[in-house]
Amino acid sequence: MIKINLAVLMAEREIKISDLAKQTGISRTTLTSLYYNQAKGVQFDTLDVICDHLMVKPNELILHENFSYEFELPKEIKLEDGRHNEFEIDLGILCKLSYENRLIQETISLSGWLVFCKNTTEETGREVIEQFLLVGDYGDKISSAINNVPLLVRKEFEKGLIEDLKAFYSNEYDLAPKLDFRVSINSSRVKLH
Repeated sequence: MIKINLAVLMAEREIKISDLAKQTGISRTTLTSLYYNQAKGVQFDTLDVICDHLMVKPNELILHENFSYEFELPKEIKLEDGRHNEFEIDLGILCKLSYENRLIQETISLSGWLVFCKNTTEETGREVIEQFLLVGDYGDKISSAINNVPLLVRKEFEKGLIEDLKAFYSNEYDLAPKLDFRVSINSSRVKLH
């Protein structure tokens, strides 16, 4: 996994994207795509200017971590009866994580609840989730691995988990436009929101 560490380097130096653009002559659009890790590549002259300006080496700006992951969610959604339009959830997500040439497989255990709107979507006739809250813990092996990678890589892992959870539930239900979606998973330093 290759990531641009520009956001961290700029935060350490308390530099804004607009300031870096003015100081280096690099377009705000280019810097924004690098900052948010949306760039497909970077020109060597752009890399050189950024490194010189921030006084870093290329390996401090561009990170490569031998880190990949995959989440396996259950085949079906099971909801425990709650009150009114609230339902309790217990969910085990198998996480397959490759880090430093090791394969780690461990289940992330989550529990919480879903709250449905009182009405269904007219077009689909499906129930609409308006609030989603899950709490749980990473296992020891996953915690150890994700706490030893750069913050940028850890955030990508967390984002992947949230996207997979949203996709999993949107297969069965519609998601409210202003969905309150919260996931808090304990690790020694990690919380998802």
